[in-house]
Amino acid sequence: MNVLRIVATALVFSSLTSCNQEDASIEQPPGAPAAVAGDEIYLGMTESSAMDLAKERGQPARVIKRNGESLSTTEDYRTERVNFEIENGKVIRATRG
Repeated sequence: MNVLRIVATALVFSSLTSCNQEDASIEQPPGAPAAVAGDEIYLGMTESSAMDLAKERGQPARVIKRNGESLSTTEDYRTERVNFEIENGKVIRATRG
């Protein structure tokens, strides 16, 4: 059973790291899984719309930067969480972690 879990984890990680990363607006910290397809949908949305959509999708979400000012956040890394950077009320960047 453990071997199957290891193989499944390796396959998932491999498929995540092979995703297209051409969109520079979806950035990942070094060593993080690749951007999840569909996160680019948040770009250009209002903050409240992006948070509502994340909730509908069952994704934890938070704003980490607003109008160039970094906000206080926890340092835990969660691959399912979407982090938003907001400029003038709109999402300009979406990252995971």
